[in-house]
Amino acid sequence: MTPETTDRMKTANATQMLVDKLSTAEPSAIVKAIASASVETSETAMGECVSKAPELEGNLDTAGWQTFELIRKLPEEHQSTAKAILADLQKALASDEHVLELAPALRSAQAQAMRLLEKLVEVKHKDEIENEDEQKEEEEGSTTTVVEEVQSKTSRCRLPRKCSQA
Repeated sequence: MTPETTDRMKTANATQMLVDKLSTAEPSAIVKAIASASVETSETAMGECVSKAPELEGNLDTAGWQTFELIRKLPEEHQSTAKAILADLQKALASDEHVLELAPALRSAQAQAMRLLEKLVEVKHKDEIENEDEQKEEEEGSTTTVVEEVQSKTSRCRLPRKCSQA
């Protein structure tokens, strides 16, 4: 499916052509321009396209597309979740507004994508903490070994006698 073949784009293009015709038409030709308009999907869809144009533009401008690009690049083990989110997003972008409202679909996809990314950050953070704990244990273990060695050598030394050579 290409963007040009989706209902939303067909509607947007047909609506844009009608608006352009109406904006240049003489007042006496407006009714004729409306009557001869090409309706690609439905009149309802075109009406919503016109009435919600500023809102739809704002939704598209603030959708946070970089988040969707990030989940598209996730490792294979997260691709099934990412693909499901992206499929829902694609469905919303392809459907006419009266069929599937864009704003709630974008918010939902954005929230799902962020939850997926947050899980990865939490797992990564947890792994880093575990690695740090293991390193501390290793360092403490080596410190304990050094302390034990020093204690062992100094246990042979008793004051006021001199340390015996081992």
